[in-house]
Amino acid sequence: MAPFGHMAPFGHMAPFGHMAPCGHMAPCGHPAPFGLVENQAVLVESASFRVMAAATLEKACATNAGNPTIFGACLYMTTPGTLFTVSAPSGAGKTSLVNALAERQKGLFVSVSHTTRRQRPGEQDGLNYHFVSEDLFEEMSSRDAFLEQARVFGHRYGTSREWVEQQLAGGHDAILEIDWQGAEQVRSQMPSSISIFILPPSRAALRQRLLDRRQDDGEVITRRMEQAADDIRHFHQADFMVINDDFEQALVDLECIVQNQRLRVEKQERRWRSLLTELLS
Repeated sequence: MAPFGHMAPFGHMAPFGHMAPCGHMAPCGHPAPFGLVENQAVLVESASFRVMAAATLEKACATNAGNPTIFGACLYMTTPGTLFTVSAPSGAGKTSLVNALAERQKGLFVSVSHTTRRQRPGEQDGLNYHFVSEDLFEEMSSRDAFLEQARVFGHRYGTSREWVEQQLAGGHDAILEIDWQGAEQVRSQMPSSISIFILPPSRAALRQRLLDRRQDDGEVITRRMEQAADDIRHFHQADFMVINDDFEQALVDLECIVQNQRLRVEKQERRWRSLLTELLS
């Protein structure tokens, strides 16, 4: 028997009122037959017990905050955050979109990457990037301090592993603005991470945005356009794709992706355990 609210393994019965996967005991997309599974009241009782047990532990955490014996269990009670990665070719507008998203979404924090490139006019160390030397970057890499790292246009970039783990453990959502290679590294270590790929509406629009930034000379812009073609080939590796034609619409699309993950049952069950205890009592 599959746990309440989960899909049944092949050849097993799906819970009462839930859809059975294709090829399983009930026809694809149809409810499992009544009488072939455990009594519905037993399933409800099981869910109620799980919620009430969580509520009991939550109360114990509140009244024994200084007790190291239950410290680990109390940490587990925190609803873990979601890690998002956002990738895009240079000039697609990902930085502006990510910053605007973080301003709108409470509890969403943007990672500040480490880089060996030179600081540009208007940038602040620790706000836009952590600007470090090649030697320091290499030292951090040797002790596995980076969740992901890459070399882009001759410069090294890396995301602090410790920062990401602290954010997620504290129940905060974190977002990484990284290239597709970095997103692949993150996915291999954190399969539950959600990847987003942002695309420009056209190559002409992408080139114009690079020119409008007034940060690079013609040679660098040509290199960025060539690199963009290679980057875009990897869009299919992401979970979601957003076209940044209209900035406001692209921002709304990103907000929908974040909310989609926050409304998943496993997160909502922890977040609303007190309400569920009352409703199931």
